[in-house]
Amino acid sequence: MAVIRSYDTERHPFGQEIARILRVPADVLHLVHVTRADLLPRGPLTAATETRTGFHDLVVAATTGSATSTARDVYQAFPTFRLQLPGERAVHTWHYDSDPDHRHPDWEINFQIALTDMLGSRATWIESVPGLRDFAPMELTVGQFAVFDGNRCLHGNRPNDTGLSRVSLDFRVLPWSRYAAQTSRRTSVTAGKRFVAGEYYERFHHRAGVLPT
Repeated sequence: MAVIRSYDTERHPFGQEIARILRVPADVLHLVHVTRADLLPRGPLTAATETRTGFHDLVVAATTGSATSTARDVYQAFPTFRLQLPGERAVHTWHYDSDPDHRHPDWEINFQIALTDMLGSRATWIESVPGLRDFAPMELTVGQFAVFDGNRCLHGNRPNDTGLSRVSLDFRVLPWSRYAAQTSRRTSVTAGKRFVAGEYYERFHHRAGVLPT
């Protein structure tokens, strides 16, 4: 079951930063398929091309980098940028992250940050507990984020029938107590990075004033 929390959009202006990169007004980010039609894919998206649009290229080029610190947990170094255009899916494959096709380490905790409203078919659909298949939308509005068990719970998208685009970020955290050297034998599907600090993960040390409020 997902836990929904709010964050301060003025202190953490994620949506404004993505809008700046895409050169669109932040208040119409949900119309990015109209305002930046030049970045639209030439044809229908697939599981192989869903993260290879012009939108993704701009965001990745502008934000690629890493941060280091002494660690107690490890986190996904580069968050995943999601864009769900009208009529499309952000993720084309129903999956759970530790399944044989995605190979993520056990015990990861998933976070999803809404940069536009994520309602109905613009939301991620997920089962409440592993194997139950009682899929329901994990609905979020701007200024909210979800913490959920995407590592074990099957999730995916339905075709976006709203006429509006969905923009979001997601990332994963692995508790240090569960981080193990054998994860280096696995690699991420999209980027081909090993699940180790310095590649897929970076290290994070919990200090006063570091965690967002």
